[in-house]
Amino acid sequence: VSQDGHPVLGLGRKVGIVFNQSMTEELFGKCSYIWDGTSSRRYNNGCGTGAPSDDCNSGDTAYKNICPSTGQTCTAADREVKEVFCTQFGGDTPIPPTHENNPECAFPGAAIDFHEQSDWTPSSTHLRDMVKARVARNDGHDSEGPNIEKWNEVVIDERLLLPKIWYDPAVAIPAFVYVKSDDPQFRRAAEAMRDEFCSVNLLDSKIPVIAMDSTIDVTQGVGPFVVEQEEDKDKEKVISELVV
Repeated sequence: VSQDGHPVLGLGRKVGIVFNQSMTEELFGKCSYIWDGTSSRRYNNGCGTGAPSDDCNSGDTAYKNICPSTGQTCTAADREVKEVFCTQFGGDTPIPPTHENNPECAFPGAAIDFHEQSDWTPSSTHLRDMVKARVARNDGHDSEGPNIEKWNEVVIDERLLLPKIWYDPAVAIPAFVYVKSDDPQFRRAAEAMRDEFCSVNLLDSKIPVIAMDSTIDVTQGVGPFVVEQEEDKDKEKVISELVV
């Protein structure tokens, strides 16, 4: 959200995918960060400490995901994973007041200890704790800018996400979203993404495409999601769920 209360998609993107919130909280959400978590170089599929190398020929990469302390695939019990958890969840890293020059702490999610074991069960999720911690720090700032304008990060374990998409695509991905604009290219891009997704997953009906009105001040209690063209009732249903 900008300083004047207008919604902005992360990384300045103009189109995006809406993931099922309940599934993100209860199943395939691995961890989250109140700021950019630089997860691409972290052990435990984005939810551990940073790996020392980004050379794919090396064994010391996040891709290989072998924790040095055990020589095995990283788990939530390994030092390289636990120490990056926020202190209230058993880790060594406090919640950072701003993004700049502060180590990030991870809020564990349901999939924090998923590493393709056959007897896996979801862990407790702390996604809402992340959101509360983020909102509590929105008034801060650093040389990068005001906290409220920084994006946060939610890491999803695609090994749990993809089977849900294959099983019921329209439930796992309930909508595609784009920034409302006089230029129709953003809407066309979102519709093209939706159409390809529906085609690949053999859907008979189309998943809704929702506009986000970036001119609305969301601090006034008004939701930013709108339907630019009435196509079906599913869009209105998705909007009501996004507002909630």
